[in-house]
Amino acid sequence: MTQAYSQGASLGIHDIAYLVGASVDAVRDSMASHKNIVLPTRGLVADMGPHALT
Repeated sequence: MTQAYSQGASLGIHDIAYLVGASVDAVRDSMASHKNIVLPTRGLVADMGPHALT
């Protein structure tokens, strides 16, 4: 995820789930349980509305 961001791209929750072989819900739950780690997701970077943690 940070590699994509450093190259000018950002991944969405669905992209991350696909890459790690997990469900979207599992990725959201993991992000919610690690609030001190912020991933540069497409929703967060582009400010596309509510992001996965809300």
